[in-house]
Amino acid sequence: MPREEELITELRVRKPDGWTTVSFPDEVATISVVGGKVDGQLYLTLTAEREDGPRLVELGILDIAPRETGPRR
Repeated sequence: MPREEELITELRVRKPDGWTTVSFPDEVATISVVGGKVDGQLYLTLTAEREDGPRLVELGILDIAPRETGPRR
């Protein structure tokens, strides 16, 4: 559970089993999107880069919802 003062970047994404939210912690510097075809379907991978830690990776994304607001507290 994040501390109250931490910012979390949340994105609504569609995976094969439906819409869900993926969250990245405040210390993420950039989030990159890469796409490729699997069995004729376009799949996206989100990669979050951190300066002093391992990358965070979310696989198997079919769609990303438009952002309505910025990061949430």
